[in-house]
Amino acid sequence: MKILIFGNFYEGNVAFEIEQFFKRKSIEVYRFNRSNFYNLFKDKYLNKGLIFFFSSILEFVLNFTLIVKYIRHMPEVFFVVKGLNIYPRVLKYISNRSVCINWNLDDFLNPKNSNKNLIKTIKLYNLIISPKIEIFDKYLLHGAKKLLYLENFYFEKYFYPANFKKRYNISFIGSWSKKRNKLINIIADKNIVHVFGNSWKLKNKNDRVIKHDAINPHKYIKVVGQSIINLNFLTEENNDTSNLRFFEISACRGLLLNEYSQRLERILSSKDETFYFKNIDEINCTIDEILKLDKQIINNISFAASKKIKDHSFENRCETILIELQKIIEKRIIV
Repeated sequence: MKILIFGNFYEGNVAFEIEQFFKRKSIEVYRFNRSNFYNLFKDKYLNKGLIFFFSSILEFVLNFTLIVKYIRHMPEVFFVVKGLNIYPRVLKYISNRSVCINWNLDDFLNPKNSNKNLIKTIKLYNLIISPKIEIFDKYLLHGAKKLLYLENFYFEKYFYPANFKKRYNISFIGSWSKKRNKLINIIADKNIVHVFGNSWKLKNKNDRVIKHDAINPHKYIKVVGQSIINLNFLTEENNDTSNLRFFEISACRGLLLNEYSQRLERILSSKDETFYFKNIDEINCTIDEILKLDKQIINNISFAASKKIKDHSFENRCETILIELQKIIEKRIIV
C-alpha cells in the first residue's frame, strides 16, 4: 500500500505522527507538506503578509504541485489532515483514482475553521474521521459518504505521568480567548491563576493572573505536574464537547477541573476521576473544595483518571483508522 499524506508536518502534529505510525507498519508513505507554501519566512508576520496579498497564487501553486506529486507516486490512499487549501476539482481527480480519507479535529462547517474548498469536498472523501459526532447529521446533508467517530486523544510519547513538586495552585495552558479571559478573571477574584499561552500578556491586565509564554510538550508535562488544579475550558465556537487537553492532562496524571459536558462525564466520572463545573457560580466553589482535599485523595483521583484514559492514545486511534482503511480498500477491489 502507498499513502500520500497532506498536512503540516512537525512533531506533535497529526499529519507527522500518523506518517510515523504508517512507517512503523511498513507502509510506503509520501508527504505533501502544506507548510512549504505558507511558511516561507522565519518571521510569522512576513508569512501573514504573504498570505494576505498572494493567498490565491499560493493556493494555485499548492494544488498544481499536489497534482504533480500525486501523478508521480499514484498512491492507493490520499490521506488529508484538514485540507482547507485543496481545490474540489483537484480532489475529484484524485478521488476517481484513489481512496480519499480526511481526518479533521475541528468542525468542517464552522467558518473559523473551514472555507468553501473544505465544504465542497466533503462529498468526495471515502471516509471522514471526526470527534464531532453531535454534528454528523450536518455532514451527511453536505453529502458525506461515510463518517467515523473517533474521540480526541493524547500523544503517548509527549504526555505521560511525571512527579514534580507543587508550585501552582491553579494553572491554565492555552491561548487567550474572550471566553477564557472572562473565566480566568472570575477565578482570579479569589485565587492567583497562572496562564501559559499566546496573547495573555498583551490582552489580560489582571495582576492576579500571572502570565507565562506558550510552552512545548516537555514544559507542558512539568506545569501539569507542578499544578494542584489544571483548568480545562471548551471552545463553543468549535462545537467542542470534548478536547485534546482533557486527555493530555489526564494522561500526565494531573488533576483536572473541566467545563462540564455529558460526553466528558461519560469518560471520567465526577469527583472520583476528575472535577467539573456547569456554570460560572460553581467555578470558585469547586476550586475551594479541591484545595481543601488531602494530598493523597488528589493523587488517587489523578491516578484513576490516568488509568481510565490509557486506551485513548493516538496509537490506538491510528490502529482503528488502519482497520477502516483496509476495509475500504478491500471493498473497492471487490467492486
